[in-house]
Amino acid sequence: IATNPFAEGLLYFVKEKKYNYKFLAVEKVRLTLQVIGSIIGAVYFLAGYMSLWEIEWYDGVVVCMTMILFTRMAGSRTRFAPFYPVDVSKELEQNATQFINVMRHMSQDQMEHFVARQIMMERNQNFLTLVPDFLKYLYAIMPDRKNMVITVDELSELVENAEIEVAKQLRAI
Repeated sequence: IATNPFAEGLLYFVKEKKYNYKFLAVEKVRLTLQVIGSIIGAVYFLAGYMSLWEIEWYDGVVVCMTMILFTRMAGSRTRFAPFYPVDVSKELEQNATQFINVMRHMSQDQMEHFVARQIMMERNQNFLTLVPDFLKYLYAIMPDRKNMVITVDELSELVENAEIEVAKQLRAI
């Protein structure tokens, strides 16, 4: 019952991590464009205020306001929409919720065997290093942690064992 939601959730977890990095990269470019345009406008205003290059202060104000408006329009989120990655948080949450419902009722031994099987599955081989992080994520989003069969200490031991199993599997590959 839990194999498919776990594997799909792990896949979406990886996509969500990549999404976060790509989203931040696009935001850095967008904000850099806005800041550089504003700085150029401010420099032009200061040049006009100090009467450099035969520029009047009111010309500098006009250029500064134009640059700020231009960078706000050219660097808006709607203009950068094609560069943003596709968000998969809804799918991740659906699969994680399905697995959490099963995970809540598993004992430590059952969870260890389940995680060991997931590590051995060929479907999850590309994402082995993220299995322990995914388990931590599942625990973090779990709404009723007190209703779990295993304790927090047992879960942290399970995550440590999963890291060891992942290292063994990676060495075997």
